[in-house]
Amino acid sequence: MKTDRGNKIMSLGMVGTNYGAGVNYNKYSAAKTKAKSDKTFEMGSATREATGNGDGKNIGVMAIGNQAYLAQYSENSTLANPIVKVGDYEISVNDVDPENATEFEMFALMSHLDKTGQSRNEGMSSFSKMRTYSQQAERNGFCSGIADASEAWNSKRDWTKIIENAKKTYSQSLVPEIYALTKKCVSLLDVMQTWIENRK
Repeated sequence: MKTDRGNKIMSLGMVGTNYGAGVNYNKYSAAKTKAKSDKTFEMGSATREATGNGDGKNIGVMAIGNQAYLAQYSENSTLANPIVKVGDYEISVNDVDPENATEFEMFALMSHLDKTGQSRNEGMSSFSKMRTYSQQAERNGFCSGIADASEAWNSKRDWTKIIENAKKTYSQSLVPEIYALTKKCVSLLDVMQTWIENRK
């Protein structure tokens, strides 16, 4: 990691690719995908402008475009009401509904579930898996705008249906490594369904 005019820069790569790009790694500013004065800009229902600082302990990292975001528990967070700070915003984890959430809200939720062990996750983060499977659904034509900076803060999606679509594709593969992703989708869906049931 190197610094450039006070901003931390890091290179992110994906397994199995030669993808690597300089990514602006800034935990304090939100994506300026739409100006606050833009009347079309509307956050997800679990998201609000931050009223406190993060606790300094990273529980997740994601990138959109050339901007990387850290997830940290807000200083306003409690065990009963976990609040995850992402950029200039706080996401109330208890209010995140995987059947109607923005990508950033899912990032906060999945980071929290990984950190607390509720996801029973191994390997790459649950959010990274969710995004990878969602990109398969996007290639299938089921959805669009996954990992799109102009969609991530304000486009609510049913992530369970998106993962179901990817699972269906993987289950039809004759390639064992791709077929194995079916089980991983099922595990992720189980985590989401458990969360949904516990919210009721």
